[in-house]
Amino acid sequence: MSKSKQITTIVAILCCVILSDAGIKAEGPRAFFNGLFGSASKVSADPKADYPLDETNGPWMIYVKNYDGPNAREDARALALELRQKHGFNAYVYHKQFNHAQMLEEEEKNRQLEMEFRMTLHQNDIEDMPFHKPRYTTKFVNGSMADEFAVLVGDFQSIDDKDITKAYEKIRTLEPDCILAQLERDIALAERTGNGFSRTTMIDLQRFDMRDQSNGSVRPLAKAMKVTNPILPPEYFVNRVDDFVQKLNSETRYSLLRCQGKYTIMVGEYRGSAVIVASKDKQEAEKNEGILQQSNQLARAGDRAEQVCEALRLKNYEAYTFHDRTKSIVTVGSFNSLGKTDHNGDVTEFHAEIAGIIKTFAWDPEVDKEAYRASPDEPYQIGKRIMGVSLLPFPEPIEVPKPFINYNRR
Repeated sequence: MSKSKQITTIVAILCCVILSDAGIKAEGPRAFFNGLFGSASKVSADPKADYPLDETNGPWMIYVKNYDGPNAREDARALALELRQKHGFNAYVYHKQFNHAQMLEEEEKNRQLEMEFRMTLHQNDIEDMPFHKPRYTTKFVNGSMADEFAVLVGDFQSIDDKDITKAYEKIRTLEPDCILAQLERDIALAERTGNGFSRTTMIDLQRFDMRDQSNGSVRPLAKAMKVTNPILPPEYFVNRVDDFVQKLNSETRYSLLRCQGKYTIMVGEYRGSAVIVASKDKQEAEKNEGILQQSNQLARAGDRAEQVCEALRLKNYEAYTFHDRTKSIVTVGSFNSLGKTDHNGDVTEFHAEIAGIIKTFAWDPEVDKEAYRASPDEPYQIGKRIMGVSLLPFPEPIEVPKPFINYNRR
């Protein structure tokens, strides 16, 4: 294979190969190349249908545009429909009502604090210093309530999804016909009635002005961004693995994803090299000796973790393994809390069982005096060993990762 052809095969999908080291029977991570990202299903684009956002539209999305004002609902729906009809994107409309009363209360509270502070300065004969914060009172035309409608493109399972990146780059270059029509309508209405523009219209005017000044390099949707699904609860995104990592760990015997506790103690960490290849060129790429060598580094890291886990299980430790795109780890224990904490949530004293695990697996310079390395091309390390495989010199409490949940619409 020519060097230029090799380069063209390197794209943005991280993947691994099946563990292949001889003599190790424990199952390690597996490579999955097909069907991990995106969907080939046809996009619905019924002019009579509404496409409201819900939790099944993927945990990751692309924010396209926000609308406010009297035509917000209809304008957002028109943009979503155009993205579906002309560009094949799964576009949705998200409606949210904002109550600004709390903002007004906070503003009044800050104003009272400022007055008290200035009174204190006056009572102590200290010259009053000007505040950087402007003194003004916020007023809302329609009271404290406001309705806004956002257009989002969804059905992406992770921020690293190849489809979300492709869609994101495309959306930022678009100039939807409906946006131009909406802008012309609002300008004509303002000229006819003498009323001002909504915030949405003002932003569009500024962007089109920037586009004209930059010879078209700034597009109306240039501020599109990758976001999480606003309907899903925040805890969904805390320490949650994606579909690829979920499948990578699905066949391991003692996967950390099946651990019932919130915390565990990491006692071993083994790193490899991530392999970057195009899934459609998998067979051709695997023929390249250099790529296979990198793959085997990651596979060997997974083998080591499985080997250590099996050995610890034989010693009656509750051990687990976890594999991701660049490393494999081994942990011990399952705990719902780490111990006593201070007001900041920092641990001040570990539970006795956790402290015992840390002490058992930590490197002790009085006992563990030998430095070693796993192979001639690796640096020397310190730490305990089990079956000739290194452990971390200092065990580390970590949160247990949560399994992937597929929220895609079926």
